[in-house]
Amino acid sequence: MYDIYDYPLYRPPSEAHSLILQITLGCSHNKCTFCKMYKDKKFRIKTLDEIKEEIDFFRAQIKYVRRIFLADGDALIIKTSTLLEILNYLNEKFPEKERVSIYASPKSLMLKTPEELRTLKETGIELVYIGLESGDNEVLTNVNKGSTVENFIVGVKKAKEVGFQTSITVIAGLAGKNKDASKKHALKTAYAIQEVSPTYLGILCLNILPNTILAKQAEKGKFIEASSYEIINEIKKEVIDYDKMLSNRDKNFIKKNFNQLKSINSDNENLVTFLDAFKENDDCKAIGNIFEKESTNLVKKAEQLLFDAKLEEFELENEFYNISKRLLKKIEKENIEIRIENGTKELNKKKLSLKQEIAEEQKEHAKIMNQLNQLLKNSNIDTNSKIIKKEESVKHRDCFIGGKNFIQLDSTTQELLTKNFEKLNATERNSIMHYIKQNLLKFKTKMTRNIQTNEKLNLNMKDTIQAACKTGGLPLSLNFDKPMKNKTNLVLVLDVSGSCSAASKMMLTFIYLLKDVFPRGCDAFAFVNSLYDISEIMNASEIESAINDVLNIIPRKGVYSNYYEPLKTLWGNYKKKITKDSIVIFMGDARNNKNDTAEEFIKNIGHRAKKCIWLNTETIEKWNKADSLASLYGKYSEMYEVINTAELISFIENF
Repeated sequence: MYDIYDYPLYRPPSEAHSLILQITLGCSHNKCTFCKMYKDKKFRIKTLDEIKEEIDFFRAQIKYVRRIFLADGDALIIKTSTLLEILNYLNEKFPEKERVSIYASPKSLMLKTPEELRTLKETGIELVYIGLESGDNEVLTNVNKGSTVENFIVGVKKAKEVGFQTSITVIAGLAGKNKDASKKHALKTAYAIQEVSPTYLGILCLNILPNTILAKQAEKGKFIEASSYEIINEIKKEVIDYDKMLSNRDKNFIKKNFNQLKSINSDNENLVTFLDAFKENDDCKAIGNIFEKESTNLVKKAEQLLFDAKLEEFELENEFYNISKRLLKKIEKENIEIRIENGTKELNKKKLSLKQEIAEEQKEHAKIMNQLNQLLKNSNIDTNSKIIKKEESVKHRDCFIGGKNFIQLDSTTQELLTKNFEKLNATERNSIMHYIKQNLLKFKTKMTRNIQTNEKLNLNMKDTIQAACKTGGLPLSLNFDKPMKNKTNLVLVLDVSGSCSAASKMMLTFIYLLKDVFPRGCDAFAFVNSLYDISEIMNASEIESAINDVLNIIPRKGVYSNYYEPLKTLWGNYKKKITKDSIVIFMGDARNNKNDTAEEFIKNIGHRAKKCIWLNTETIEKWNKADSLASLYGKYSEMYEVINTAELISFIENF
């Protein structure tokens, strides 16, 4: 099964087990200052043929689908006629489905007429997700939401009137640290929520993401982030204010009818106790235990009053029962808030501890980088790689690698070349390096030709026609544009963990000797679970000792490979080193110890570079077994098995 999604892909938490069908790519607005979901995507509505093809693909792959979610951002913006065709095709292909849901916006709801929304509801859409973010228009303007609270209320009410379920999200902390702005944001948001009474409500906490407009504003001091405690208080204002709107009338009802209620329930000591306590304290906590014990008796009392035709007393008792239920819910909510507050304090402690750990790790990483830089500067004595003069052959060269190579071999060297990297001892590695240095010039020649001949030449029609006119077209000679000057640079990324270090050392040495092939130079990085820039090693005079010194500094003992952090760092911090002229070579076993795959980063690197190559230090038989991600990384890079020097040389030959 191949992956047909266009990443990044997002869906609401409640759609975790839904089939996600991308009918749009990106977001029609895509300008909110706090959001980075679709910043790398240009908004596009897929063609009907594309969508139907994907529906057919999913139907062939999945036997049973319960729920379907239509993505990406604001998919409801699509023309109603097209949406109806999509829904009808889904009904045909997935008759067993129970629900179709979709992302919407105030704008897309406003653009649809009530008749269009009703037709979409009848054809299959049950639930729409809408982001309010804030009930304060000033906050919405500041974050460039592109809509107003008034439009939101009108749009959501239109959706509810035709029968849609609605799921609304708001963002606590979006007004920043200013107390007045925060209070205004909370209360106006509570009002907007009350006005539309959504089916579902999600209160999110603001998380300032890197590389967003809001993050840049925060860096310049134009936006000050609220603390976790302040955000919790803001949420409490939203929830408690909403409760008070409901409870004032209830409290007045009990005060007004206190004596009658006490008389009606005079035979129940618990309820009398509750009423007395309520008179003294409006927020009486005793309701919790009393109502659980007496709720059945209250119902029976109301039924008896109705049976006795005491309608006025029945209505009082019935309302008292309903009020008791609402007050119980309020107390339960307050208990939850207390737990949230306590949990927040504990979370803040853990957050502080985690920040300290991260700071210590960053400090340790910086220390290691300083040691590496100092070491590599000390090693930078002679920048010219040494080429050992090849000894004259005693006999004719009758033994070759691959049957066509130019490199002279004896039986001992040939055996060493096919020996796995990790099984080579120091003497054997020196013999191989001696052999490579003997033939270095020819290696460089071969690699240079491969890089240049792989460049695609454009046919020059003008020169071709002019040449043909001179000869009457016989023979026809094709003329091509002169090849552009080679601007290739190499980015080498090496896994130096225990299982890959021997292969990576050999590769790094080989590339060091061949660095002149790349006109724009070579950048080298090493990692186990953190990425280290070791590019200065290319200027070392004694590469073997420099490599050993570098590997001794990088923490490897007791540390396991984690490709996520290194790939994230490579893309985030060193993106500029990767261009359309770059060749990126990864070397490692592609085993990630069940950490995050970092697919988005390897995908971006593969798309940005001229060529992306992965040299896997395991045999093909072990790929994709256990925690191997060979097939995943292989989607975005050319993957080769390289477990010995012979395979490494073969790769260099066909580079």
